[in-house]
Amino acid sequence: GRFLTIYTPYTANISKKHLTCLEEYMKKTLLLTAFTVAALSSSALADSFGIRLGAPLGVQYTVDNGLGRGQDLRISGYVSPFFNVLIAGVQGDLLVDRPLGDNRDFSLFYGGGAHFNIVSSSGVSAFGLGIQGTGGISYRLDSSISLFADVSLGLDYYTGNIAGYSGIGPSYGGAIGINFRL
Repeated sequence: GRFLTIYTPYTANISKKHLTCLEEYMKKTLLLTAFTVAALSSSALADSFGIRLGAPLGVQYTVDNGLGRGQDLRISGYVSPFFNVLIAGVQGDLLVDRPLGDNRDFSLFYGGGAHFNIVSSSGVSAFGLGIQGTGGISYRLDSSISLFADVSLGLDYYTGNIAGYSGIGPSYGGAIGINFRL
């Protein structure tokens, strides 16, 4: 999930204390994501590792058929810098994957999941929890590489007050990326 706010250049700089806190959180988030990826990759279900470009930037690990035939499990770690607002988090999705017609190279995917993140701006940090729906399309270039594009809409709850936004509010995201089969 992403933090929905209009950010302006008038927002004050992030304090060193909160930037250090965010850096520590990001290290822990990446460590947790790496641990999860390592645990999943040791199973026979492990499938692909991907890079996401968009809102948010990040990495993802997908287990094809991880929850049944045509039901994929995707775990993502991400960071989103917006002006002087930083967001870092972890997201998990259950995605249904369906080929488009007879062409097995193109497929649609859709589903939903949950996320946890931290937001820091102007010396203030907040934690967020949310749910989102996701949809997208993928194209398999060959047996080991595929391209994808996705969008997500959701609902977040944030503690604290970041850039004038707190409590419950909508979230959004979208990315293009590449997946590498393991």
